[in-house]
Amino acid sequence: GAWIGGDYRTVLVKADSPYKTFNDLMEAGKTKKLKAAGGGGLGSTSQLQAVFLKEKVKMNADFIPFDSTAEVASAVLGNHVDFGLMPVSSSARYQKQGDIRILAIHAPHRIPELPNVPTLEELGYKNVVIPYGVGAWAPPGTPREIQLMYSKVILDACKDEAFLDWAAKGSFLIEPLGADDFLSVTLADYDNINSVLDLLKTAK
Repeated sequence: GAWIGGDYRTVLVKADSPYKTFNDLMEAGKTKKLKAAGGGGLGSTSQLQAVFLKEKVKMNADFIPFDSTAEVASAVLGNHVDFGLMPVSSSARYQKQGDIRILAIHAPHRIPELPNVPTLEELGYKNVVIPYGVGAWAPPGTPREIQLMYSKVILDACKDEAFLDWAAKGSFLIEPLGADDFLSVTLADYDNINSVLDLLKTAK
């Protein structure tokens, strides 16, 4: 089962950027090659996000890797790139400060933390959710009753007020999943990522 999720990837621009919507960004890419800053290098979720935007959304942009979200924010705020790629836990904080504007999110649904930010699915793009989740796996062959027992423990913990308070203080987004749902979501994510595996192995 899984207990933490929801820290999906976002597409963001500087607060005073001329790009007010994700569609504005797409239109800009028709006349020039855009630059996107993301934290992490080869094999990171930022690279996966960049590959999805390039291959599945058909955005005309090059991915520029940085070591941290702080460096991504600096690149965006310093006008060194056209847009940035960050998880919700980071981008929501910068948006609250008034520094950036989030244009879209790679999530299966809108999230409470960013109720006005559309998902890329809403905007017409399919299979571009960037998975994020923390959960527990059992070894192959673990009896079904043991799997369900641990799954129940996880789901019960996700209702515990002390745990929820700890998660809120750490900006962890709780998205509990039972054993079967966690497996189903994971297999779907695996297939989706596997479809761009060759590109993830390169510097594209």
